[in-house]
Amino acid sequence: MKTPLRTNLSRLGWTVWALIPVGLLAFHFGPGQAAYREDKAAKLVARADGFQREALALQQVAYDAHLAAIDARIAAFGKDDAALRQAALDANAREEEAYALAGAAWRQTADALAEAQTCVDEIGGRVREEIRLAKARAHVRTGDVAVVDDSGYLFIVDRAKDLIIVSGFNVYPAEVEEVVGQHPAVEACAVVGVPHPYTGEAVKAYVVVRDGFSVEEDDVIAFCAERLARYKCPNKVWFVEELPRGLGGKILRRILR
Repeated sequence: MKTPLRTNLSRLGWTVWALIPVGLLAFHFGPGQAAYREDKAAKLVARADGFQREALALQQVAYDAHLAAIDARIAAFGKDDAALRQAALDANAREEEAYALAGAAWRQTADALAEAQTCVDEIGGRVREEIRLAKARAHVRTGDVAVVDDSGYLFIVDRAKDLIIVSGFNVYPAEVEEVVGQHPAVEACAVVGVPHPYTGEAVKAYVVVRDGFSVEEDDVIAFCAERLARYKCPNKVWFVEELPRGLGGKILRRILR
């Protein structure tokens, strides 16, 4: 026969065991867990900032190694000198190693930011803004369009906002401007994209004619057709006295659109 004391203790024990899962759920979904996740995310952001600083330093080292490798290749180019060739090979190896280290540091930064983002996906909070700012610092968006050649060299070809899309094909204004500018009667030119009912956009060129020369719209279009793919050729040419330019002398394409 159970005494009242034993019965009360037994009931108390079952009550305690029953409350443990409730307590765990409260911690997992309640404000305590939210604060814990924010604190953990803040630490991960700080950790990512450390990786980022290290990556920036290693990136500078890699860039210096890249310049040194270029100098070594130039020094060895066209010369029958084993020492110079070996120096160029060694410089290339140092460049590759430096970029590999910098790349690993940037991957560490990205992993830490992703882990921090996971912590606050469901709770929001102040850390979310810190993560956004950290990501912005880790990835500088210049708005440039670039290509990488077979040797790994990066070339800036144009601005993303100036890209013209004709029937799904990319047209870089700078490429068309270079060709138009080769015409002997053209002093300066600017190329922009304009709406087109069938192709989405069309290429339009603004041309400043050189003094003492005369040229017609068809002449410019035919000149381009001999040097460019058909979809890259201007289908409209406007002749103007001058092109709008900024304080630095850069053509302001947005005014011409």
